Amino acid sequence: MDKDRKQLVPRPYQIELLEKAIEKDIIVHLKTGSGKTFISVMLLNALSPQVEAPFSKGGKRSIFLAITVPLVKQQAEFLREQLHLKIGDYYGEKVIDNRILDSWDEKIWKNEIEKYQVLVMTPQILVDMISFCFIKLEKINLIIFDECHHATGSHPYTQIMKKLKEKRQEPNNVNVRVLGLTASIVNIKCNLPKFNKMMKKLEEMFNCKIETASIIANEENQNKKHEKPEIKVIVYDNDHHKSLCVYEILQNLIAEVNKKDSEIEEIKRNRKANALEFSESSLNNSEKNFMFSNENENPYKTLKRELSDLESILEDLGLWSFSIALQDTISKLKSSDLVSYDATIKSEIKSFVEKMESLLNDEVRKLISKDDEENLEKILAYSSEKLNCLLDIYLEKSELSSFHSIVFVERKAASFYIDFVLQKLSKLEKWAFIKSDHIFGVSGLRNKMTLAKQDKTLKKFRAHQINVLVATNILEEGVDVPACNMIVRFNKIYNFGSFIQSKGRARFNKSIYYVLRSSDESFDDLENFLAIEKDLEENLINKNSDDDDDIYFNQDESSYLNSVIKPYVKGECELTSLNAISLLNRYCCSLEHSMCGVLYPIYHIDTILIDDKEVFCCNVRLPPNSVLNKTIRVRFSSFFFT
Repeated sequence: MDKDRKQLVPRPYQIELLEKAIEKDIIVHLKTGSGKTFISVMLLNALSPQVEAPFSKGGKRSIFLAITVPLVKQQAEFLREQLHLKIGDYYGEKVIDNRILDSWDEKIWKNEIEKYQVLVMTPQILVDMISFCFIKLEKINLIIFDECHHATGSHPYTQIMKKLKEKRQEPNNVNVRVLGLTASIVNIKCNLPKFNKMMKKLEEMFNCKIETASIIANEENQNKKHEKPEIKVIVYDNDHHKSLCVYEILQNLIAEVNKKDSEIEEIKRNRKANALEFSESSLNNSEKNFMFSNENENPYKTLKRELSDLESILEDLGLWSFSIALQDTISKLKSSDLVSYDATIKSEIKSFVEKMESLLNDEVRKLISKDDEENLEKILAYSSEKLNCLLDIYLEKSELSSFHSIVFVERKAASFYIDFVLQKLSKLEKWAFIKSDHIFGVSGLRNKMTLAKQDKTLKKFRAHQINVLVATNILEEGVDVPACNMIVRFNKIYNFGSFIQSKGRARFNKSIYYVLRSSDESFDDLENFLAIEKDLEENLINKNSDDDDDIYFNQDESSYLNSVIKPYVKGECELTSLNAISLLNRYCCSLEHSMCGVLYPIYHIDTILIDDKEVFCCNVRLPPNSVLNKTIRVRFSSFFFT
């Protein structure tokens, strides 16, 4: 526990929910910023006697699961500040003894589990720990599922609950407590009847009820800080870009690249199918590396992504931002070695880059030539009506003594270039009140933002050194940011979870939630989200919490797969249809790398006839430098789909 940290005092509704969580497993539903994590802190503290003993002497361990790396780091830090327990945090990039987490062995995990009493991690790590016997469920006293509404399909949350359900059915009943935390309950687009079904399904998944505090409504009425934000819809015309000369040229480029991409994908499919039949001696090293390497990506995929971003920027932001983005994209493509194995494709890519350069006509070049006041004043004239609507919102608030705002966008490129526009405009006296930055997720190699940069940006926003933060959905769920008095949804809201999470960021008194909508868009989805929100508030508070009807698990995807493909069990370790591929990829990553990068398995699906029925057969071939270097085919007697 951080002695310098002021200990939080629980509010009445948090105590009410804690008492329910101590009594039984529950899913806590509270809106964003209402202190769900603090309820988990109090529950961890209440159950702490079970984890205080050394693990090797019978002590148990508590697990806190968070869906992203930033949330893992944030929640672990909060637990350290509020608890006397030792907290460890775990995510894919973590390194101990020069080994990334995915390659940790039993010895490293044994040391970590002995050292720390609460382990905060992304959920797939716990799935792997249980599957590979690094920890047994009976040695866990509590699992907390942050943002538990993600437990659908074959998500790691679903896999963990399935394993727990199986253990609970054994003679020696495993007493692992479960606490789910959510603000949105669902993260898909749905109407009110479907929402109620999804809510019931979530309860079935976690084998417990969704609970909210009966006294929270009265408390909110007495606390103006928790007033609901005013919702304002701003309608704009979004057809301006189609009249621009660059639009038609861009569309032609996109069509050409799509055609080339399809051709290359067909070639790759044929080569990989043929690779299953090749003998080791018939392939040279170059062919082996190409066939088994995912690093040597179809270069037209890269071009497709870049052109898709450019198309979106032209439509959403206008010609000025498009010109900057186009210049950046051309520079990036010229400096990167998109292909290293085919001179013909190299020549074709060079030709496409030259065609992209033709979009930079004299007018466009003049727009971005220099940052003098005259050119900066032209930003608005050469920006879309949509971007001008956003800028007008902030111009109206320029007289406020202070404001704190988040602009939610769909694409990483949009977050970067909207921020770029705001920073350019802030050089003018009229816009000097704007202090902006941007943030997006850290997953994937493309457009990667480092965790350090992400943390630095969030710290500046929390310290009010930034008053406008342009963000992707990374800030919708869980990340700790200050209460805002302005939230802007720049792009369409696709589901109720996104709506409720982003709206929950507007927590100040008299805050406003802006929604930008194209003139040709329907308002039905927004009205549907508001209806769901109202129904949720009324029904959860009024529902009978003492209803102890049996909650059961429907057969989910993982249960079905395991009934068709029986897990391979050795001792208490288990290899299932869901973790087999990731384990195989992990093995391949451990092999010596080629110059093309990490080598991966090749998978190919065949259709064959058995008793006049067409069934599917999966074939896999491991990289040439693996011990088992031949095509592996499934045994039809044990597995086939009709």
